[in-house]
Amino acid sequence: MITGNEVSNPATGGAPDPYQFTYHEDLETNYWGGFVGANGAIDLGGGWSLQGDAEAGLYWANTDYLGKYAVTNSTATGNPNISQQLFLDSDELAFIGVFKGTVEKDFGLFRLGAFGRVEYISSAPEVAYNDVERMGTTFEAIGGPHDGTTVGDRYAYSVSTGARLTVPLGRGQ
Repeated sequence: MITGNEVSNPATGGAPDPYQFTYHEDLETNYWGGFVGANGAIDLGGGWSLQGDAEAGLYWANTDYLGKYAVTNSTATGNPNISQQLFLDSDELAFIGVFKGTVEKDFGLFRLGAFGRVEYISSAPEVAYNDVERMGTTFEAIGGPHDGTTVGDRYAYSVSTGARLTVPLGRGQ
């Protein structure tokens, strides 16, 4: 949320600005669906192993956007208060895939390993504000076309790596 209130304004001789600006956005995507997965391990000998996990699924991606903008005038002169709200939604089929690979060494009392993980989502939300991003300019400000704010989608992915120390707590682990 962005809020500005009582800011010194050079146009009013340094007096506080009588306007209060409030802006709030909420962008939420829910994924509904299912996945299938597989995992496996290969013993490399000498206490070393290679493990892999993979998941893939189809999901219904439902995106909701809510933007609220308000301007209030604390001096109550002839300038009206402004309050606007925009609600957009988008529904789309999405693919989500995950792969994780691990190399591990068993030292008897503990195991030490390193892993890498990649996740891909075919439908991640994107908001285009009055298409200014698409045009790459402030063309809108000089009287260009105005297509309005839209909710679309792009792909997203994440990559992570790390190390893991496993200490079994029970007998025969």
